[in-house]
Parts: sequence; C-alpha cells; structure tokens
Amino acid sequence: MKRYSAIITFLLLANLLGAQTPQLTADDYKRAEQFLSYNTAKYVDWTNPYPQWLDGDKFWYKSEKDVFFVDPVKKVKRELIFTATKKVVMKRGAEGKIQMK
Repeated sequence: MKRYSAIITFLLLANLLGAQTPQLTADDYKRAEQFLSYNTAKYVDWTNPYPQWLDGDKFWYKSEKDVFFVDPVKKVKRELIFTATKKVVMKRGAEGKIQMK
C-alpha cells in the first residue's frame, strides 16, 4: 500500500510542477519576431532555386541573378548568358516540359 501511495504522490507532484509554465512577455515576442522569415530574408542570398527539369536528368535553375544549366551525368554546370548577340532560347514542348534550343 505504501508503494501505491508513493507513486500517487510522485504523480501529483510531477503534475503540479509540470503545470508551472513561464509567462511570456512582450519583450519575449519581440525577440522571437526577429527570427521570422520577413526579418531574416535580407541575410540569405538564395535558398530555393526550384529546378526546371529537361529531357533526361538535365535541368536548369535561376538563382537570384543568374541562370544555370546542369547536366549531372556529364558533371557539367554552366551559366547561361542572355545577351543581344547570344541568346539561349527555351520553349515549352508538347509534354509541357521546357526544352532548350
């Protein structure tokens, strides 16, 4: 019987101690707000380039300022240059995939 009363006492004390949560203040919320995405985006260069898949394993993606073509089979990554004299033309094929010309 003493064993059960000790277990019950322990569970009651654990419940009472666990129920005491710290009170959050306006300063706590202000400190936490500095880590939200709209406050940290200016410190991140580029986080998600969203690859656009081509035929096979090839893909291209646009970073913040540049466009890159990647062929993982040949281990090639090159920047695509868009100028008036040298254009990289991309069109959408019948299957909806973007093809390079």
